[in-house]
Amino acid sequence: MELGYYEPQSGLAVDQKWVDLAPAFFPSLRILHDPGLNVAFWNLHERKISTVEGRHFVNDEHPLRFIHFSSFSENSPEIIANKQTRFPPGSRPDIRPLAEHYAGRLRATATLNTWPTNYGFDFFDDGVPITPTLRRVYSALQSEMFPDANPFAAGSAVRRYAERRGLLNKNRLPSKRLTFKDAGRFARQERFIFVLLRVALRFVGPDRYFALMRYLAHISSIRNQAGVFRE
Repeated sequence: MELGYYEPQSGLAVDQKWVDLAPAFFPSLRILHDPGLNVAFWNLHERKISTVEGRHFVNDEHPLRFIHFSSFSENSPEIIANKQTRFPPGSRPDIRPLAEHYAGRLRATATLNTWPTNYGFDFFDDGVPITPTLRRVYSALQSEMFPDANPFAAGSAVRRYAERRGLLNKNRLPSKRLTFKDAGRFARQERFIFVLLRVALRFVGPDRYFALMRYLAHISSIRNQAGVFRE
């Protein structure tokens, strides 16, 4: 899939938003509405788990089919998911026993897995990390500048371009992946940006300000910034 990016500002969540269109193109496709399926932190606000005679139910009615433990830590099962802020640790005692059971299974099989394992496509073949910015720039310029290049080769045109344009981290460390929890760390920067936006509103007026915000929403995707990085 050429447009399977995680860009919430563009309404994209890898494959998820595209698959939303599947029922329109595949009439025989069936949608499962069973609340017992795919219980996860993003839908726990509407699902409560109960146990009756050893069987688990969702909302006291639907048998629990499976739980989607996303960004789960076997060392802190009470958190539910490391990247969520909807439920404070310990606030969902209904899911706690299942989370602890799953954590125990993970710990019991720890010798069978390879955690922690780096994502292979995050690195050039000599181990230098590929930054998220470089990844998006490559997607914007690939057909124009790198049609035949191996983007993961240390000696490729992509690598040489990245070094010329300062698109690699100087310390050669992997980029930190920010999550929902990180938003609060940038309150001071957010206030500063709001000051600049208030100045912009006063300077350009409400109509041009509205148009500017629409443009910024478009240009916020690095894939739409080819003119910034083109050589």
